[in-house]
Amino acid sequence: MPYTHHFYKWSDWSGWGDSAISSNANTKVETRSRYADKKLHKEYTFYQWTGYGAFSDTRQSTSATCKETSQVVYQYRDKTNVPYYFYYKWGDWSEYRDEKVEKSDSREVQTRTLYRYRKK
Repeated sequence: MPYTHHFYKWSDWSGWGDSAISSNANTKVETRSRYADKKLHKEYTFYQWTGYGAFSDTRQSTSATCKETSQVVYQYRDKTNVPYYFYYKWGDWSEYRDEKVEKSDSREVQTRTLYRYRKK
């Protein structure tokens, strides 16, 4: 009678990235928002927006001179199927019989020698 064992293991979390990933039965996904700001900068007699700074986990206060943008980043891990193993449990031994029985993948055969005699 066969016994089959399936083992599943989750991989380590990937690094954070900005490519969208969908979650499913074999992939877990976490998201978080990151923020960057840009400031209004006076350049001679006019104002000009600076480029956005680096993204961080901290929100900035927005105002007429400070704007914020956000991005969603993703990390994921996959469920992997670890190789499964199966084995067979042998049944009980039958009684000995006179007919020859052949060994096979599903049959183990044990033999014994019998002697008989008669007296004069």
